[in-house]
Amino acid sequence: MIFKIDESCLKAIDLGDEDAIAALEQLALYRRKQRNYIFARKNVLEKLMVQDFFSKPVQSVFYSLLNRGAEDRSYLEGVNKCINIVYNKKNECNGKEISIELKSISNIDICDTTVLITENQEDALFYELIAKYYTKYKGFKNIEISFESKPGGGDTTARVLEQTVNSGNRLCLCIVDSDKKFPNDSGGTTKIHVEDFTNCKTQDTWKAIILDVHEVENLIPIGWIEKCNTENYIPDKTISFLQYLKRNVTVGENNAPIYYFDIKKGIKKDKFVCADSQDKDIQKRFNKSECFRNYWSEHLKDYGIDLDKLEKIDGEYIIQGVDKNILNKILGKYKNVDNYTVNEEHLKDKWLSLGRDIFSWGCVGGRIN
Repeated sequence: MIFKIDESCLKAIDLGDEDAIAALEQLALYRRKQRNYIFARKNVLEKLMVQDFFSKPVQSVFYSLLNRGAEDRSYLEGVNKCINIVYNKKNECNGKEISIELKSISNIDICDTTVLITENQEDALFYELIAKYYTKYKGFKNIEISFESKPGGGDTTARVLEQTVNSGNRLCLCIVDSDKKFPNDSGGTTKIHVEDFTNCKTQDTWKAIILDVHEVENLIPIGWIEKCNTENYIPDKTISFLQYLKRNVTVGENNAPIYYFDIKKGIKKDKFVCADSQDKDIQKRFNKSECFRNYWSEHLKDYGIDLDKLEKIDGEYIIQGVDKNILNKILGKYKNVDNYTVNEEHLKDKWLSLGRDIFSWGCVGGRIN
């Protein structure tokens, strides 16, 4: 996160405010360890770097930041959230800026790296990949992405988020799948529980993002999935169906079926064919899938599947999924941001929008010796 040191913080020096001075020391030490990013005007840095009550490492931090004005301003324009540290003002969130009183950070770790809560470690690494793509797209140099990852895992995600936010000790970004299988679907329990928490708590030093796609795997470019299919473990029919979904996305369309297809699991036959209409439990589950059937029937028929002959299809799937470990395979192949591009129109805007969010909360400066 970018921390702006407001000019009013110089009052701490003029007044000899020990708590405020200690807060500035802590902020700078975290910057030295690549735990945040600091922006301040030249006159502020010039005064801070010559104060003898700061340790030598802290003075060197302020000195090293002195000649980065133009670069820093481009980063500020590239974020949608930053923290403005002021000397004496009630903490408040006003659009892009979160204003925090200087002395209030002396006893907490809010100027440390942001906590990133996701459903697992692979999700966190993929989100960092998206943020790095955003920095490459914007032409940003000398700035990195770093989080303290805290996996939530299914229904525990909302609880981990609540505990982290209520501690009031750290910045926090939480990203969860919607698990929506079609546009008007209510989504999964994790989404619902996180929404319940966000509806009763102001998002100031934390943010919860619910993906506008089924799950994180829907953000993987289809071309990447094909390139990872070196051992042909993904059925040809699955690849063909993904290509069909990609071809049928209108630019700017947010409710295209490609965003709701279950990449890992595919579409099961029992969603369309009731296995035993005499069994009340099976019939009840089948009835619950009516909205799913209504949405996907149109697209399956358009793809060329005869829904009247589904019972003759071997196996339990109409369309199989790719692989439950596809994200891990993608991360193994696409580690270096310089080696890939995102050319698929249905994903480019989503990557840049989400990448800006992740960059805003997770950007840190390089190490200062």
